[in-house]
Amino acid sequence: MAIAKMLKVRGGVLKKDHSLLLEYLGNAGLIELTTFPIEPSTLKIESNPSITLRQVEEILSYYQTEKSNGMLSGLIEKPSIEENDFFSIENTLKFELIYLHFKDLKTEEGSYKKEKDRVIKELINIKPLKNLSLTPDDLQDSRNFSFKLGFLSHNDFANLSKTMDKSDYWPIFALNSLQETSESIMVEIAYCKEYSKQILPILSEHGFKEYIPEFPANISNLSFSEIYSTLLTEQDKINNRLTELEKEKVAFKNYLTNLQIYHDYLITQINRIENLEKMGGTRNCLLFEGWVKSSDLKKLQQEFNTHFPYGYLESSSPTTEDNPPVILQNHPIIKPYEIITRFFGLPNYRGIDPTPVLALPFTLFFSINMGDAGYGILLFLSAFIMSRRVKLNKDARGFITLAYFLSVTTFLVGSLTWTWFGKSPFLDNTGKIFQVLPLINPWDADGLMNAIILVMIIGIVTQYWGIINRFIHNYRKGDIKSAFLDQGVWLLLLSSLLFLTMTMFFPGLAYFKSISIYILLVSLLLTVLTQGRDSKTWAGKIIIGLISLYGFVGYYGLASFLQDVLSYTRLIALNLTSSGVAMVLNNIVGMLATGFGWILVPFLWIAFHLFNLAMVLLGAFIHAFRLQAIELFGRFYEGGGIAFNPLDLRTNYVKVNKKNKDIFKEVK
Repeated sequence: MAIAKMLKVRGGVLKKDHSLLLEYLGNAGLIELTTFPIEPSTLKIESNPSITLRQVEEILSYYQTEKSNGMLSGLIEKPSIEENDFFSIENTLKFELIYLHFKDLKTEEGSYKKEKDRVIKELINIKPLKNLSLTPDDLQDSRNFSFKLGFLSHNDFANLSKTMDKSDYWPIFALNSLQETSESIMVEIAYCKEYSKQILPILSEHGFKEYIPEFPANISNLSFSEIYSTLLTEQDKINNRLTELEKEKVAFKNYLTNLQIYHDYLITQINRIENLEKMGGTRNCLLFEGWVKSSDLKKLQQEFNTHFPYGYLESSSPTTEDNPPVILQNHPIIKPYEIITRFFGLPNYRGIDPTPVLALPFTLFFSINMGDAGYGILLFLSAFIMSRRVKLNKDARGFITLAYFLSVTTFLVGSLTWTWFGKSPFLDNTGKIFQVLPLINPWDADGLMNAIILVMIIGIVTQYWGIINRFIHNYRKGDIKSAFLDQGVWLLLLSSLLFLTMTMFFPGLAYFKSISIYILLVSLLLTVLTQGRDSKTWAGKIIIGLISLYGFVGYYGLASFLQDVLSYTRLIALNLTSSGVAMVLNNIVGMLATGFGWILVPFLWIAFHLFNLAMVLLGAFIHAFRLQAIELFGRFYEGGGIAFNPLDLRTNYVKVNKKNKDIFKEVK
């Protein structure tokens, strides 16, 4: 249960075998190639499929195909394809013809959609005039007269008519009603241009709102009603053609599965080209360098020597300047918790794999946060149903396994506190069932205090767990000085301080109070003298040592320890919150259980608790993760790890079934 040991490998083959080398390494999936430090390869790449890949992605994007399925992104197992079919897709799929057909289809559809938008805009614009027998030419200004269309309210129309009757501008000013609605009247106004300065203010005073229609080109000789009918006919033709194109699009979707395969094939080819560019070379040889897991070296070397008799492959341990990639290697029971580690980030290759360290604390914290046996059952059933109804990939199956673990421990914690969907059923007069449960009742004053003390003890143990792991790691890698002067001194200081505290509360330990005080003083002195040991002066060593007691510098600090331990009390707060919300939901449902409300009670109860389960799951995960990332990881974790990224068949849409990794048996 640790970070897998990596070895650096260097090798070379004849340059003519470069394609076979890439196929072999890609199918083996055992080596991550790095840039060769000297003699870059002069091998010319015949073609780069990047342009073709962009064309394939254009088609897939146009048809809105997804690499994943919504909320199940990255969880569902990809459809399988045989290796021979995968690598022959370029020959069986005539992509050039497909792409030309797609471009024609896309261009025509775009053109018709543009025309449809134009027609709709013109219909909206001319709709107020659709019942008029006038033509656009009738509204054109003449040499001496101007014509305007617009709207007036019924009152404004009557007032303007009266004004015109009294006006000196008649008959050089005419008002004609074209059509009426309940809200307004469309009018045509004609007036002599010579009197526009006098007439336009009158129109404005009476609330005239001018309407300026945009007429379709080349149909000015038609009446507005005829223009409207013509546009409707044109709209029908466009819609019919778009319907035909939509049918062609549906038929075109038959290509999508093969296009997805072709997409993944092109990604594989580009990946191989990128790895080829990392290699070095001479006139006749191709040289490569990379990383391989030490346990895979023998297998890689045997097959390599068999298939490349004129090649060579050698290995060496990483130097201190190297930063090898990281592979987490854990027991099957611990492996599901690697998800938590990856959320935070991979550890440094020379650091500690936090997965085994966090597995038990995370499970315990999550279960206390949930704190309900009923919700543990629901979580188990949800994981079970998902694993049976959905074909999950390897990573998702690990997540489901983690959900199983967490559901069982949640059930156990909920049983110990005897909390079932926010209730504590079947309790006797003493508040117990079976005269035992609940062991702790956080809703009782004494029980709450006991629960807080319990989680603080858990917090202390967790802090010790992190410090001890860092001590063991430093000791194993030969850093004895840091192991004893950092982790060792702080273990002594914290232990003596905790033991002294215990002597104050437990009379049986009072005899050891004096001894614990002496040990505490010694450990304080050691801390002051050791935590500033890197300073060049004794004054600097002492000052830094004193400051380190608080926690600003140095490995740890008393304030940090107290803050971390108190932070674990949030577990009880989350436990009470989840149970409290469940109680409120039960009360709401109970209030509705009158009359015909009984019909809704089961459905509301299920819906309310499923909603609360979702909220509690989110909070339990976040806070359990936070206690790992901040309170625990700070004691031992070193980040900066880079994931192992071997040359392999990486796909987005399909999973390639490798019949035989030894692809050269048929070739040879």
